[in-house]
Amino acid sequence: MKRALVVVALTFAACVQIETFFFAGRSIDAYRWDEAAPELDGDLSDAHPSIVPAADRIEGFVALDDEREVHWVFARRPGATTTFVYSHGNGPHLGRFWDRVERLWELGHHVLIYDYPGYGRSTGESSEAALYEAIDAIWDEVVPSIPEIDPTRTLLYGHSLGGGPTFHLAARAQRGAPRPRGVIAESVWCSIEAQIQEGAFLDLPRELLAHLAIDNCARASELDASTPITLLQGTEDDVTSPRQSELLESAATRAPVTRILVEGAHHTDLPNVAGDRYREWIDEAVAHALSR
Repeated sequence: MKRALVVVALTFAACVQIETFFFAGRSIDAYRWDEAAPELDGDLSDAHPSIVPAADRIEGFVALDDEREVHWVFARRPGATTTFVYSHGNGPHLGRFWDRVERLWELGHHVLIYDYPGYGRSTGESSEAALYEAIDAIWDEVVPSIPEIDPTRTLLYGHSLGGGPTFHLAARAQRGAPRPRGVIAESVWCSIEAQIQEGAFLDLPRELLAHLAIDNCARASELDASTPITLLQGTEDDVTSPRQSELLESAATRAPVTRILVEGAHHTDLPNVAGDRYREWIDEAVAHALSR
């Protein structure tokens, strides 16, 4: 009996650890864009005043229901004709990833980033379903409301956890919703089960994580030739191993896939390690997507 209780306790503790990992959001009242504020300290650069001018930063909220709303920020790039809808990783909020927005903005693109429920200024509880609800609302309601965004010239970009909502929306488009032109997935896993069985977290069966059943491989398998995929993966990533991008590539049997391994890159520093090659890969991904 005592042994059984220990097993139950360990299993419960393991589930708590995994849930904590996946939903590490933190609420914030506001972003101090024009200061070197701590909430803007990112993976690619230290905190600094935003290089996106105040006149080109547009913020808003979209309601999911009477009690929940999603906060979004649009970085408008004068003269740009393409847009990235950016789904960020599992940092506390989008401020942690603003330097990534700036990187794409510097490359000449509009960028629309948003926070999941329970992260940043978005309200509500975090869950897998909430990830999908958030990006659906962004695509269905926010994208059409911003004059500078041309949906026919819009790509999805998902980093780490952001691969879940990114592949969800791309697959949804295969079922009749307006479709994005392409997907870029950086440091994204195949599935929760594949991650756990590979030992990234704990060797637990999927049944214990039924509420965290993110399966990007399944969604990628739904994409066809109209939605090209670019996979960016660091060789030294100890959170999402290169094997995960191999599985994603294998799963996407109908969509054209470009898989790029970045030697020496870890889970959060890939654009920096890639240097000028990052621009080349983004340019190529955009050109490929818009040519189809």
